[in-house]
Amino acid sequence: MDSTLARTTKDAMLDLRNRTIYVIAPGGTTAQGGMARMVKYMVDNWPNEAGRMLVLDSYGSARCRMPLVFLFMMARLFVNAMRNRIDLLHIHMAERLSVTRKGLVVYLGALFRIPTVLHLHGAEFENYCMSLPQWRLALVRRMMQKVTMVVALGHTSKSFVCNYLNVDPRRVQVLPNAVPAPRLTPRKHTGPCRILFLGAVCERKGVPTLLSALASPLLTGLDWHCHIVGDGDLATYRNQAKENGIENRLTFHGWLSQEESHKELVESDFLVLPSRNEGLPMAILEAMSVGLPTIATPVGEMRDAVRDGNTGLIVPVDDIAALGEAMRALVVDCEKRQALGHAARELYLSTFDIKNYNQSIALLFKRVLRIGQA
Repeated sequence: MDSTLARTTKDAMLDLRNRTIYVIAPGGTTAQGGMARMVKYMVDNWPNEAGRMLVLDSYGSARCRMPLVFLFMMARLFVNAMRNRIDLLHIHMAERLSVTRKGLVVYLGALFRIPTVLHLHGAEFENYCMSLPQWRLALVRRMMQKVTMVVALGHTSKSFVCNYLNVDPRRVQVLPNAVPAPRLTPRKHTGPCRILFLGAVCERKGVPTLLSALASPLLTGLDWHCHIVGDGDLATYRNQAKENGIENRLTFHGWLSQEESHKELVESDFLVLPSRNEGLPMAILEAMSVGLPTIATPVGEMRDAVRDGNTGLIVPVDDIAALGEAMRALVVDCEKRQALGHAARELYLSTFDIKNYNQSIALLFKRVLRIGQA
């Protein structure tokens, strides 16, 4: 960071020191999934001198309790807004009912003239909006006009927000996800090449395609073992693995804690995430932070992190043969894995480190507060 930008960032941090920022997110910082993990990383690494961050859960720990949790959160926001205790709202939104819930928060902010940042995350947000009838789409567009600033994960998302939801490009900030720098642990494992899948175990994440590719002749004669980490319909995919004759070459871990997932990352040779749609998955950034290459698909903002032939490999969606070829290339070539992993680590340090992310967020908050005061 050059000296001028460093001073500007420091000034932004100081301008926020007496401010109270309410962060609205489903599950707060404790839920499973990338959005809660991103919020936790942001809050845990937020500088003390840069204002007070309060995280409010808009969903709760179970769907049946969601309406009560949401109503309680809205009541708390209303009371604090009445008492002028909220300087800024940072609202994290996905798709479907998240749009309705967060839309109500946006309107509450508009009612009390509180500056708002709407942070878009959902992998299916674009498909959701395009499936809406015109009257509901009109409501979403109207809600977006009430927001002071929109945060998009990448330029593809920004283009959709501007062109389809009619948001002024000057009110859309591109800010990719980020993760904290890990304590790098040398890989000490020996034996088979360790392939890692980290995410929801489901069709959207490309698990059926992954299992079919692993069972292809391209990989059956090679020395590898695949570790699948995440919740989902594990029984179905265990059955698919058994039918494909590779059940002994897979380990289904289920959901793991952040620390356990980190252990899997540092002990693996590469990550594979052949998703059908995505935003910018935290798993890829976490893999990059420990120097792992990734095989991924060209959906969402994936190509901002996985640069084909540089930090990883890109394969078409649902292309079993291409995915098998890519995995074979990394299984048999340790030097290629190391070169891609080194480049991934360098890109992480320059682009996806949480410290740089929070500096960008601080500058954005300062700008939003200035707009709110105009």
